[in-house]
Amino acid sequence: MLSHILETAARYTWETLRDSNAYRISQGEETITDNLLLYLLRQSLASIHVIKTPKDKEPLMGTDWEWWIGSKAGGFLRYAVQAKKLDYKSHRYLKLKHVVNTQWGMEDQQTILKRYSAANFAMPLYALYNFIELEDYQPYWQCPNPLEPEQFGITVTPLHNIEKAIATRGSRSFESLHTCSETIPVRCLAVCPRIRPSPSAMGLIQGAKLDFHETKVYSYDEVSLLLLAEQRGLDAFPHSLYSSDLGLYPKHIAVVETDA
Repeated sequence: MLSHILETAARYTWETLRDSNAYRISQGEETITDNLLLYLLRQSLASIHVIKTPKDKEPLMGTDWEWWIGSKAGGFLRYAVQAKKLDYKSHRYLKLKHVVNTQWGMEDQQTILKRYSAANFAMPLYALYNFIELEDYQPYWQCPNPLEPEQFGITVTPLHNIEKAIATRGSRSFESLHTCSETIPVRCLAVCPRIRPSPSAMGLIQGAKLDFHETKVYSYDEVSLLLLAEQRGLDAFPHSLYSSDLGLYPKHIAVVETDA
């Protein structure tokens, strides 16, 4: 069921961007993200919890999404996620290098995401919203399962791939980023055994598929603080999970239990 939900979310994004191009109806990253949030909430699944940051914390947002993915037995990995949409005509992510005003002045989103992730022991990812027409999709499919073009609707890639793309001329395209072995369908974060933490991997692990260095695995007791906040409202934000020195928060939080 969980894999089906994530696959459907990716397919929905692919089809939405396909139709928005056909009918010339603009779909920005925020609109796509809000629609995904609504889709997940409508499922009313015990395995997925979605929490929206309250209005009073919106000026202090450090990232679009924060995903907690794992199980009670094996623990949870924490991802700080920035979303970007592919431009259909150019095959490029036109807003990949985006500068915003922060309490430290004008900064690019890569800097903010890196600071947020380091302070909160999260892994920095970019979620890529895509629709593209190609004669052959296979060279860009980095999943061992059979090719499904619609699963390109939402793919993820580590921050260091984005930094390299920004620094390298001509590398901000779909083709360039999806030749990276770490650019994978979003469903892989929940179902791939090379990424998902296992019961024997508590503490510090290395995510081989995503080429992360050692990172923290959170216990269910820690993650349950977020679930309490879901019920009480995020005015009761768990301070043990968010750096008070940094003072930044995600726009949305999703807790995905792979064994629920």
